[in-house]
Amino acid sequence: MSVVRVVLVLVFFFFAGPVPGLAFFPDPGEFFPQVQEQLKGLQTAQLEVTFPADSSLSLFLWQKGKSWRQEWVQDKGGHQAVVGAGIGFGSSLMASYPRVQDFPLPALNFWYRQPLQEWLQEMGIDTSVQSYQFLGHRPCLVFGARYGESNRAQIWIDNELYVPRKITTWKGIQWIWSEYYRVGNFRLPHRARVQFPFGTSVEMTLNWRAVNRDLPEKLFRSDTFEDKFSSAGLPEVDSRVYELFFTQIPPAQP
Repeated sequence: MSVVRVVLVLVFFFFAGPVPGLAFFPDPGEFFPQVQEQLKGLQTAQLEVTFPADSSLSLFLWQKGKSWRQEWVQDKGGHQAVVGAGIGFGSSLMASYPRVQDFPLPALNFWYRQPLQEWLQEMGIDTSVQSYQFLGHRPCLVFGARYGESNRAQIWIDNELYVPRKITTWKGIQWIWSEYYRVGNFRLPHRARVQFPFGTSVEMTLNWRAVNRDLPEKLFRSDTFEDKFSSAGLPEVDSRVYELFFTQIPPAQP
């Protein structure tokens, strides 16, 4: 076989989609456990998210299983003020500050949650539709879309590292993760980008503060949350990034 023919076959293999006898796609039931193995044993996480486009704003996240807490903090002339906070379980919101606003699902919910197949079904991703594609220089197995189908709900998983690289939600919002490094025994992303369908994007730096450190249950309890924020007044926020998350990211459901 000539070199030219070999190249053409390889190009067709990666971009044409599942053609019988040519592209051999893994069984999700066999592939997904390899992905889940990367985070096997990760029980809790604590991180700070910063935004290059708005250095005054930080997002603090705590995750324990499906329980989560997030606090948005803005620097107001040297004074750190909590301008938004919420606790929840999975896709459900248990309490928020301020109460009158829809509260966005936490960033970790769009990175990766176990069990993987259950999460993909929740996101509306059809795992029977598969393709091989490249995200930058990284080879990925794509579930939910073929080449060129950018608007379908889909997830891109690194075909060598078995970590999520991109997900397109049912709202057309793309979450892209990069710069995977080990924290403890886990390979975790340290950069992320949210691409909105109207062309705007938000870059994020993920600063992992702790993994598998015991987190007190009171962090996720409604009564202690209400005790902290019940007497707080309505916050004043001046941040385009904050506005995008609170108006464009799908909210947790009360």
